[in-house]
Amino acid sequence: MTRLLTGLVGLSLAAGCSGDDAAPQVVDGPVSDVRCPTSDPFGPAMALTELNYTSNELVDDYTASLTADERTIYFSSSRHGGFGKTDIFSAKRPSLTEPFAAPVRMPGVNTAGHDNRPMVTADGLTLYAEINGGTLEWNVAAATRASVAERFGAPVPVAELSSPSIDVAPFVIPDHSAIYFSSVRSGNSELYRATRDGGTISAPVLVEGLASPSQEDYPVLASGELEIIFSSDRAGGSDLWRAERATVTAPFGAPVAITELNTAGLETPGWLSPDSCRLYFARTTPPGANYDLYVATRQR
Repeated sequence: MTRLLTGLVGLSLAAGCSGDDAAPQVVDGPVSDVRCPTSDPFGPAMALTELNYTSNELVDDYTASLTADERTIYFSSSRHGGFGKTDIFSAKRPSLTEPFAAPVRMPGVNTAGHDNRPMVTADGLTLYAEINGGTLEWNVAAATRASVAERFGAPVPVAELSSPSIDVAPFVIPDHSAIYFSSVRSGNSELYRATRDGGTISAPVLVEGLASPSQEDYPVLASGELEIIFSSDRAGGSDLWRAERATVTAPFGAPVAITELNTAGLETPGWLSPDSCRLYFARTTPPGANYDLYVATRQR
């Protein structure tokens, strides 16, 4: 079952029914202090064609995240020949203006089930993902390694974020101080935040200002946690929405649709560059139902 097309509540209802490649090193480069105003619209979406699987088969490429210098990308794909139903891949490029090299499956972190939404901390030592390990249980899991020269170990569910329901779509703040994710623990798909201090993760709390009777999923935050982009079906199919707040402790304002990027297909966000300029996301293009990776840049 493809989670992106089903939604969290759909998975919750369903739950009641019956490569060994070299690990990429993660070293974040310097990030510009110049930021794109959040009021600026995004320009046209550009497909990351070098990463998207091209064949007559319906293969999903989605949930991308990057290192701060945007030279290493992590994403999930359902292309064949892997360990499970969807696997985590990575790819590198020499600079922001050049295409990515061919993606490779990440060794050590893929299971027999679905492995989605990879997010790596800025130090490159912890990878978060949503997994189901071939079962009907979805969890936020983490894999660690001692240095960026080593491979990640097997992912383990994060107990502090787990509930009897579905917990997915982790987004980790680069310095590892907070983790956002989606959960159906309240009966509906909502966004939650947990803080992390010295290795201790707090109890998750609902992100204020965003809840609705619809599904909210895949939180993506800019530096400072003052702007959030997420997917929601509040206007029909899964679309991109954004909201802002004055401080990290304040509720978000009313979400608005990112109309310049939303289409008749489905959109789900993956990662926003530290300067808030580039949004990496996935989109389906009717009549096909498969997701491809895209990037859009705010027009200053």
